[in-house]
Amino acid sequence: MNNRRIVVEKQWNLGIMGNSIRPFIKNGMVYGYDVAANELIDSILMYSNSNKVTCFYEPEQYQESILLRKINKANRNRMDCKLDMISEYDLLFGNVKNVDIQVLHNVDNQFVQLCGLREALGLNIPITFTIHCASYPQYLDEYFLPMVISPLRPYDVFICTSEAVRDAVRKLLKKVESYTGRECDLRLEIIPLGIRTDKFKQGNKTELRQKYGIDPNDFVILWLGRFEIEQKADLYPLLLVFSRLVKKNKTKNLKLVLAGYQPTNSNYLSVLKEQVNTLGIIDNVIFMENHDVMNRNELYALSDVFTSPIDNIQETFGITPIEAMACGVPQVVSDWDGYKDTVEDGVTGFRVPTYWAECDKDINKFGMLPYDEVSRCNLYHYLMSQTVVIDIIKYEEAFQKLIDDEELRKTMGEQSRKRAEQHYDWKVIIEQYNNLWERLIKKAENTPVSNTNERTLSPEFFNCFSHYATGIFDGDTKFATLSCNDEEAICYMENYTDSYGIFDQELAQNVVECLKNKIMSMNEINDKFSDVPKDVIRRTVMRLCKYGLINIVNI
Repeated sequence: MNNRRIVVEKQWNLGIMGNSIRPFIKNGMVYGYDVAANELIDSILMYSNSNKVTCFYEPEQYQESILLRKINKANRNRMDCKLDMISEYDLLFGNVKNVDIQVLHNVDNQFVQLCGLREALGLNIPITFTIHCASYPQYLDEYFLPMVISPLRPYDVFICTSEAVRDAVRKLLKKVESYTGRECDLRLEIIPLGIRTDKFKQGNKTELRQKYGIDPNDFVILWLGRFEIEQKADLYPLLLVFSRLVKKNKTKNLKLVLAGYQPTNSNYLSVLKEQVNTLGIIDNVIFMENHDVMNRNELYALSDVFTSPIDNIQETFGITPIEAMACGVPQVVSDWDGYKDTVEDGVTGFRVPTYWAECDKDINKFGMLPYDEVSRCNLYHYLMSQTVVIDIIKYEEAFQKLIDDEELRKTMGEQSRKRAEQHYDWKVIIEQYNNLWERLIKKAENTPVSNTNERTLSPEFFNCFSHYATGIFDGDTKFATLSCNDEEAICYMENYTDSYGIFDQELAQNVVECLKNKIMSMNEINDKFSDVPKDVIRRTVMRLCKYGLINIVNI
C-alpha cells in the first residue's frame, strides 16, 4: 500500500476471525488462498469504513504474531480507526465482558464458528464469509449442509468471488435442500478478489529481463502458478500449442516461462520437463522453480503475454490474470470459472473456448471412495480436469494474433491496466465490502430477532458423556484442603502451569487458601468467587482435586 495516511468516514465496528490466516508459504508451497486471504485482511484493516476492527485469534498460534504485525502496519497508515485483538480464550473463559461489533466477517468459508460466537455474545449482527473453493466433496457435509440447517439470519451473506462459483454454490445448495427437505435462504453476493495496483504495475522490461537472464528481444509468454495437475491445471495443451508457435515463428525468439511451486509429494515438474524435451522446445522453455512469490510482479512486468489454461473445478476466481492485467500484460486464458468475469475477451486479452461432457455418474454412485479424503479429492479433480477440453486451435490463434501485432499488445495492455485500476484495486474491492456491510447492519437493526429455538450445534460434553464417570460432583459436594502444609503440594502450587496457559495459578492458590481449616461445598466456593465465571471455578476445583491439593469430604 502507499504511505499516505488514510482517513475515511467513521461508520461502525467490524469483527474479523483471524485464524483464517495460514502461513504464506506452507510446506514449501504457495497457495492462492493464502495470497488472497492475507491481502484481503490487510486491505480490510487499511480501507474499511469502521471505527474499530477487532481481530479474534487463538493465542500461541501463528496467527497471533502475524495479526499483530498486520495491525501495527495498518496503524502506521490510519489515524481514524482503532485496531484491536481479542483472544478466543479470553472470550471462552469470561475475561472479556463486552464485545462491541456491528458485523462479523471471515475471509474464508468457515461460518458455523461465527454463528456460535454471535449467539454466545447475544448480538443481533450480520455475519459474512467468503468462499475460495466449492468443489471438494467433503464440503457438502462440512459447509453446504450446515448452511441449510444452521441458524443463519436474513441479513447474513455468503460472498462469492465470481459468477461462476455463485452459480455452483446455488446448485450445491439445491442438492442439499432436496436431501434435507429444508430451504436455505442465505443470500449470495458477488465481490471479487483484488490486487495492489501500486505493486503490480508496468516495470522497466529491459532491466528486469537483464536481472532474470532473458534476452530483451525475446517474445515472452508467462505462466505462473502451482505445478499440480490434480488441483490446478494440465499444462500439456500449453506446451503443445507453444511448440507449434515455435515452429511457425522461427525468427521471433519465443520463450515460455513456467514459474511456480510444486507440492512436495508431486513429480509433475519432471513430467513437464520430459514433455518439453519430447516436443523439442527445451531451448525455448524456462522453468523458474520456487520463484520468490513476493517478487512475482517482476515476472509479469518482463513478459509480453500472460497465459493460464485452467481446466480445474477447484478454481473459483483466479488471481494471476488480474495481477498480469495490472502490469499491463495481455492475458490469454481458458474461458473457465472466474476468468469469465475478469478477462474481457478481445479487450484485455483473449478467452479460449472450453468444452466438457457429463462423465461422472460412476463417481456419483461411489461418491465416498477412495476412503482417504485427500486421495478422493485429488482423484476426482484429476478425472474431471482431464475431461475439460481447451480449444487448442483457438488457443494458438490467440497467441499468434498477439505475436504478430505489437499495436494490439499495446492497446490490450493499456486496457488491462485501466480495467485493473477501475475494478480490482483493493480500495475498490473493500468499498464494495463497506457498502454491503452498511446495508446489512441497517437490515439487522430493522429486523426483529426471531424467537426460534434453533442454535448452533455444540457437543455438550458433560450431558453426553457424564455416564462415563463412576460418580458426579454437584453443587452440594464438599471439599477441604488435603495436607495443606505438604512441601510437595506447596512446590506444585508455585509452579502451577498448564500447556494451554488457561488455568489461573493465582485463582487456584486462592481457592486452596479459602479451604484451609474449612469445609465448603462447590456452590459455596462459587459464591465466594462470584466475580469469576462459574465454570472456571468448577474446573479449577476439579483440577485441584485431580492433583491432590484438595480433598472430597462427601460424594
